[in-house]
Amino acid sequence: MGEPLEDEKTKNLRTVLQVLVMVMNGKRLSRHEVAKHLGFKLAVADRKMLALTVVPGVQVKRGEIFCDGRYVTETPSDVMILAGAMALSVSRIFGSSSQAMLMRKLLERMIRGARKQISHVERKFHFVERGGEKALESPSHSFDEISQAVRDSNWLLLTYRHNDGTREYIRVRPLTITIFEHQLYLIAQGQEMSAPYPFRVARIEEAEILDETFEYPSKDDYSPDALFQHSLGIHTDPATPVETIQVQLSGPWARYALSHRWHRTHSNEENAAGVLVTMRVRCCREVDRWILGMGEHAKVIAPESLRARIAEALRRGAERYE
Repeated sequence: MGEPLEDEKTKNLRTVLQVLVMVMNGKRLSRHEVAKHLGFKLAVADRKMLALTVVPGVQVKRGEIFCDGRYVTETPSDVMILAGAMALSVSRIFGSSSQAMLMRKLLERMIRGARKQISHVERKFHFVERGGEKALESPSHSFDEISQAVRDSNWLLLTYRHNDGTREYIRVRPLTITIFEHQLYLIAQGQEMSAPYPFRVARIEEAEILDETFEYPSKDDYSPDALFQHSLGIHTDPATPVETIQVQLSGPWARYALSHRWHRTHSNEENAAGVLVTMRVRCCREVDRWILGMGEHAKVIAPESLRARIAEALRRGAERYE
């Protein structure tokens, strides 16, 4: 029997890596040369060239890709290898995007170049990805365009499907790609938006990179840490009040709370009933889900509005079993 036919994805990856080898060996390639070698259109070749800049020393300037001569290959240290092994496990969340495939190939190459080899690396350092990022299973998804726009501070035109099913066409400044509970989000802000918003990458149906660029905001004007400082999850609606909440936990959840921290403001107070958890967060639906997920082992003490909302949700839930 002959060798199995090479699938399209593997063929594309092989040709991209061949370009990388040429560049790392000192060859300077124009975007037209890259497009011809890859067999892609110029726009696709541009994206592949930008994806290759994750390799230390590789640069794209004025339509050419090359390796900076100051880059010197070094044998990676033990700390670098361990960091690479952990990064390799997390790379699974980026699915079949070109960045993910290149990331895995580069990390695998770095690990193989170590002075002290790590055997069974994929099992010694493992990331449990739950269901994974469904959107990135499709090679036609726009994640490559999204990440390129974030990198280069280009405006994006999004076709976005909200959780309620409505579709929106919106022009945004892409600021940050973030991971929350194993899912990817694009933090971006439109001209008419009062604050940045977390767009779920899986619900971005199309993303078009616009020629216009924007000046990335200063740390005083935008910081992911500041944006999420009062969030228990990914939601950041400034209209939702920030309040001090207190939840009495009992049983296994009380014991769990003593070795866990749900939020940076989280504090515990042990008492006869278990553990009283206090934190200061936005009282949004993610707080409701967190409390309801602990069932009969959680009782809201404050604020009263949250207590009433959870009590009503539990009553409606109980009615479904009657």
